[in-house]
Amino acid sequence: METSGVRERIQVSATTAEQLIEQGRKKWLKHRGEIIVPGKGVMKTYWLETKAESQARHKQLNMANSERSETRALSVSFSDDNPFGNLDSSTHSSSALSQSFFDDELGDIEQELVVDQSGRNAAGLSKTQRLIEWNVEVLKGLLKQVVAARKNNNVTDLQPASSFVQMEKKFQKGMSEEEHKKTVLEEFVEIISLPTVSMKDLRKRKDPNDILLPNEVVDQLRSVVSEIARCYDVEVPFHNFEHASHVTASVKKLLKRIVNVDNGNGLQTSSDEIDLIDLAGHSYGITSDPLTQFAVVFSAVIHDLDHPGVPNTQLLKEATRNAQIYKKSIAEQNSVDLTWQMLMGGEYQALRACIYQNEMELKRFRQLVVNSVMATDIADKELQALRKARWETAFSESPLMESLEESQDRKATIVIEHLIQASDVSHTMQHW
Repeated sequence: METSGVRERIQVSATTAEQLIEQGRKKWLKHRGEIIVPGKGVMKTYWLETKAESQARHKQLNMANSERSETRALSVSFSDDNPFGNLDSSTHSSSALSQSFFDDELGDIEQELVVDQSGRNAAGLSKTQRLIEWNVEVLKGLLKQVVAARKNNNVTDLQPASSFVQMEKKFQKGMSEEEHKKTVLEEFVEIISLPTVSMKDLRKRKDPNDILLPNEVVDQLRSVVSEIARCYDVEVPFHNFEHASHVTASVKKLLKRIVNVDNGNGLQTSSDEIDLIDLAGHSYGITSDPLTQFAVVFSAVIHDLDHPGVPNTQLLKEATRNAQIYKKSIAEQNSVDLTWQMLMGGEYQALRACIYQNEMELKRFRQLVVNSVMATDIADKELQALRKARWETAFSESPLMESLEESQDRKATIVIEHLIQASDVSHTMQHW
C-alpha cells in the first residue's frame, strides 16, 4: 500500500477500517475507492480524515452546539506517559473523543497548553519544543527520585566538591588511556551490579515531591535535552527526536510494570507495604534504584542521536567514517559517544553532580547507558542471538551456581535490555 500512498495522508485497508468502525471511529474514515496494490491486486482502501476535513467537521459540530463558542480555545493534555497529547487540536474538540485517546493511565504531571491553528501554544512553542519540555519534565521527575534516595539529599550547594571533580577526571582519564581504551560495544557487560535496597531503607527515603532541584540544575537539564534534540536530523523520517520521545514514553511506562513473577507480585500483602515490597525485590532491584531508571530513560532519549536514517549494513557498504571506526552497531555506538562527550562538558557539571556523586554511581550510570543503547541494535543477528541466549540463561529452570544477588543482577540487566528494545519498536502499542 506504500506505493499508492499520498504525502501527509494516512491510507488504511478495508480490514483496518472495519476495526475502526467497530471501535466507533467511522467518522474518521473517508472511502477512497479501489486501487491496485502490487502483490495483492485490487483492494478497497480508505483515508483517515485530514486535518482540514476534521476542522471543518468539528466547526459544524461546534456551530450546532449552543453551549460552545466558535472561538473556544482547545486545550492539549500532556502527561509524563504521553509526550504527544493532542498534537492536532482539531481532532479532539469532543471531550468523549479526547477521553478515548487518553484512556490509558496518565501520569502525575499534566499541563494544559492552549494551541492555535498553527499547532503552537500560547507561548509560541513548536511541536519539537513541546517534546523537549515533556522530556525535561520526565527526566526532572526521575532526577528528584535520585536525589531523594540519597542519605544526603541536600542539593542547595551547586558547586560540586573538589573530590567530585577529581573523581570525574580520574574516570575520564582511565577511559582514554590506551591500555584501557575500548569502543562502546566493547564496554558492554552481561551483568550490571545494582544496589541492594531493603524496605527499611525505602521507608527512610524522602518524598521526591519534597525535593526542589536548583534552577541551575533544571536549566542545564533543559539545555542538554535541547542540544540532544538538535543532534537529531529533522530530515530523517523515522529515527528522529519524535521517535526518541515515543521510545521514552514506552520505557517510562514499562518500567512501572516490571514484576518478578518468581517471587510473586506483592499483591497478597495488604496495606501500604505493597509498593515497598515491589521496590525491594519484586522487580529485580530495578525500580528500587532511581539512578537505574534515570539512566534507562535517558538512554531512550539519546538512543538514535545523530542517526543517518539508514541501517548499519548500508553504512558498512558505503565505508563511512563511523563504519570504519566502530565496525558493528555503528549508529548506536556513535550515539553514546556523542552524548557522553556532550554531557561531560563543563557547562553541565551541576547536572552531573545531581545524577551521580561518586565513582560507583558514575560507573553504573555509564554502564547502564552503554547496555541500554546497544540493545536497540535489533538488526545484528549475532547480537540478537547472544541476547536471546542470555535471557534463557537468566531465566532457566536450572539456575546457575551463583549468589542470589548475582542472579538478580543478571535478570535485571537482560530485562532492561529487552525493555528498551521492545520500546524501540512499540509504535503499534501507542495511541495515535
